[in-house]
Amino acid sequence: VTTGSNHMTSLKSAVDDVVANAMVARDNCIKIDNTKYDGTGSACATIGTNITGETYGPGTYYGSASGTAANGVVTLDGDANAQFNFILSGALTFGANSKVKLEGGAVAENVTWTTGSSINIGANTEFRGMAYSGGSINASTSEVHCGALYAAGAVSVKSIGLEDC
Repeated sequence: VTTGSNHMTSLKSAVDDVVANAMVARDNCIKIDNTKYDGTGSACATIGTNITGETYGPGTYYGSASGTAANGVVTLDGDANAQFNFILSGALTFGANSKVKLEGGAVAENVTWTTGSSINIGANTEFRGMAYSGGSINASTSEVHCGALYAAGAVSVKSIGLEDC
């Protein structure tokens, strides 16, 4: 573990850059939403405030704030090369006991969740993917399966594991 103010400033700057670039991609998606494609053949569409029970194919999805209800499942379905990008200007919240389910060979390393605000991962939630937050990330009672958490603010997490990758 590297510590010190220079390293923390560099990490915060890197996260800020990722979030800023994601917001540009989000704005580009908004401009072409009527065609539903991002130029690579993948979906480019809005997501609602509640993604409980939804299944998403490869693509870029954008919105203001979103998340799952308690005990909610969101399914990402695609092959091992499929890319899933969720870009929110606001917060992302997973209710307690929620799950990000990967199907069809989809892998967590190709799942990105980016917010301009905070990310809250409820108790006992099975989260998968890379998370970048312009604010803080609270997952203090949750397990991150096959993923990583990066924030411009504070990060709290119960555990990060490699099972079910």
